[in-house]
Amino acid sequence: MAESRRPKGWSGATMLVVLVTLLGAAAPVSRQLYQQVYPGRDTGVIEPGKSIESALTKASLDTKFDAEPLTEDVPAHFTATIVYGGKTQPNRPTIDVAFANDANLKPSKGKFEITPITDTRQYLNQGTRRQGGGFQLAWKWEVVPRQSGSLALLLTIEPVVVLRGVSRRDLAQRNKPIRINVRVHPNIEALAEVSSAAQQLQINYPKRLVVGEQAKVDASLPLKGHQDSVKADITLDRDDGSVPATIEPAESSLDGDQLVRRWLVTPAEEGPVDMLFTVKLSAQAGDRPLTDQVVLVRSVSAAPPPPSFWERIQAPVTWLGPFVALAGGLLALRGAWRRRRSSPDNAGPADDDADADG
Repeated sequence: MAESRRPKGWSGATMLVVLVTLLGAAAPVSRQLYQQVYPGRDTGVIEPGKSIESALTKASLDTKFDAEPLTEDVPAHFTATIVYGGKTQPNRPTIDVAFANDANLKPSKGKFEITPITDTRQYLNQGTRRQGGGFQLAWKWEVVPRQSGSLALLLTIEPVVVLRGVSRRDLAQRNKPIRINVRVHPNIEALAEVSSAAQQLQINYPKRLVVGEQAKVDASLPLKGHQDSVKADITLDRDDGSVPATIEPAESSLDGDQLVRRWLVTPAEEGPVDMLFTVKLSAQAGDRPLTDQVVLVRSVSAAPPPPSFWERIQAPVTWLGPFVALAGGLLALRGAWRRRRSSPDNAGPADDDADADG
């Protein structure tokens, strides 16, 4: 029985050794590295007369964004990684690092909002083992560009080294500034394109309006393929100084890439009808709302309504009235004269003698 338990005991011991070995391999930094380069945290303190180089080692620097190119007003993560404890990386900047290092990311050109995700000061024994040898340690920031164009960030990694009895802080900025090109956010670009199209808004209206009569007016705006990212609307009002007119919205449509708005305009008085077209645009760029507005004025004259049938014949009738009355009077006089001549009271003497002879 004792012999049968021994393999199990050896097996358990073997598993323990394997587990300890795996844990040792998974530890952030091997003890051997610090025995060779940094025996302990006190390596950052240099005694008088000793070289400061004894507290430094070489590391490769790698920087990247999680999304490139950057987009205005959209957060992105920036990571600066140092690789040490092995061969330096080809085509990567080489910097000096100490056991403790401070990293900072600041705007060099342009507007940014920068929020650290990791601690500013990190230690080499916090690094993780890299496949292929060596270790790596990373700093991360959240970066929100608030401007478009060619911008720049300045990354500095400062080895924290103290010369005992000497105040020296000239070991900062071991790497060159890192420039990041930032392109305009697609929605900003889309809004600009639609706004440019709104400046050439297609407006259809009659050349002449008539007081009291409805007229159709429509405006058409091409959305340049941005109907999913840009919201647009068109309104119509009377401008200041316009004669009174009623404006009623009619059927409108959004046919794919084309926004069409229609109205019925009825002038109430004769004179110029000044129509005020307002194109309202909105979009969203990251965490910032975008708006724009384009105002256009079109003027058309309103004529008086055409005369009615009675109004059309009223003038000639009025003009002919006196002549008709005169003609009527003459006809009346002529009839009266004829009646008078044919009356018996108006017979002559010759007529009386003829009657006597008979």
